[in-house]
Amino acid sequence: MRIVLGLSLCLLVGCGGKKPGGGDFKDVEAKVAEVNAKVPDAHKADVKFKAVKLDDGRLGGLIPESWVESPNLAGFYQPAGKSVRDGDLTRYRLGSNCEGTCQDKDWASVVKNNEFDLRGTVVKDEALGDDGRLLMTENEGSVHLRLARWKKGGSRYFYCKVSLEPDARALADAFAAACRAMTPLSW
Repeated sequence: MRIVLGLSLCLLVGCGGKKPGGGDFKDVEAKVAEVNAKVPDAHKADVKFKAVKLDDGRLGGLIPESWVESPNLAGFYQPAGKSVRDGDLTRYRLGSNCEGTCQDKDWASVVKNNEFDLRGTVVKDEALGDDGRLLMTENEGSVHLRLARWKKGGSRYFYCKVSLEPDARALADAFAAACRAMTPLSW
């Protein structure tokens, strides 16, 4: 039990910095203030981002402090007291995908097929160099955002997925900045 708690605490608060082939968790921590500054005043009481390690320590990212992991959907974070099952679709997810076996693939094609089939009006579609993409759409008053990062020779890609219901759509720029802060720590 102590080992599990210690490992969980290590993943949440961060143990160590840079891993071979990846970024540095300190870079993620350095972006907290910048992302929190993008939270609109009307939401500052409910949304304050913090840096965490996720995906078995392979990924550094920012999540809202008061949000909880969904009991219904593993890996999804949502506002405390809300439920995807009850119809609230405001949620946030960070993680990785190997798309089967964890080995080098044509990640641009894999990501295009897996992550970027969003319905609605395109608000922003931006290439992030040769190894990433950000797509934001609006659909019936909701905002949906996907950001993915991959690396040639990497064994997986990393993603950030955001859905904001109409009452939370003002948070789109803050969540876009949080997704941009996502940093693979090891591939």
